[in-house]
Amino acid sequence: INATQDMYYEDHMYDIARAMPDVQFKFFGNKQKTGRKEDNQEWVGYVDMDEFIDTCTVNLRLTVHDGLPLTPIQFFMKGRHVVTNVDLPYAYTINETEGDKTKAQIIKSIREIKNDGKVNVEASQYYRDLMDHNKFREMVYAQK
Repeated sequence: INATQDMYYEDHMYDIARAMPDVQFKFFGNKQKTGRKEDNQEWVGYVDMDEFIDTCTVNLRLTVHDGLPLTPIQFFMKGRHVVTNVDLPYAYTINETEGDKTKAQIIKSIREIKNDGKVNVEASQYYRDLMDHNKFREMVYAQK
């Protein structure tokens, strides 16, 4: 049983990767698949996110639900882009998670990001400000 399948639409992400053979996809977080490679797909297991993000352009995150998703924020803070079905400022937001129309939207978004090649400076600044430890501490102490 794959517990993450129900949370992250893994099969759908693999399908998207197969539809984009010219783009390298790295899947992280699943220890059991570490080291597996398949054409343009690689499973890297648990990683040092700081180093890992440096090797990536886009975080594709399709999920059943999210509160404050830290992985996309980590990607944003390093100037990367995020394609997701969660409404996040500066993300390429896809409203559905499955289906041919949705797959086409995701592929189009990834291609736009890849072809643009620009660092996501505005998102980086926005999320650095949002996640600022000192501002958070001040807010918590102001609540007392």
